Amino acid sequence: MFFEDFARALHRIRGEEPELFGEMFQSSKARGASEHSLAESYWNDFLSGEYGACLKVPWVPCMIRKERLLRQISGLSEHPVPRDPRWADALRTAVNALDRLELPFTRWDRLRFGRPVSRDTHIDSVRRKFPEVFGYRENR
Repeated sequence: MFFEDFARALHRIRGEEPELFGEMFQSSKARGASEHSLAESYWNDFLSGEYGACLKVPWVPCMIRKERLLRQISGLSEHPVPRDPRWADALRTAVNALDRLELPFTRWDRLRFGRPVSRDTHIDSVRRKFPEVFGYRENR
């Protein structure tokens, strides 16, 4: 079931979002450049509990949605235009969507992964970096 769901999702992404398709290969632990090796890499991450630690629903659509949102948030954060309402809305929408998709992480998750988790890098830090986008006021 996983491999069939993943293959269907990957086929759609290859046609509709070739950059995301390429990034999924680059960021995965896949050996080789085949779609099957990419699916196996995601399956191994699923079995390790990696996606279960971060996603409310650790299945293919949410895994792909998380990849898409991480990419979108990174791109928007790299070229910030906080005074542009379209940029601010796109960032707020992506961060809030990722927040709804993910579980809260624990200290153990951070130790296990050996790095800050996506909630740290793509939700909390982005909200702190752009408080005006999220309706927060800086304490002075």
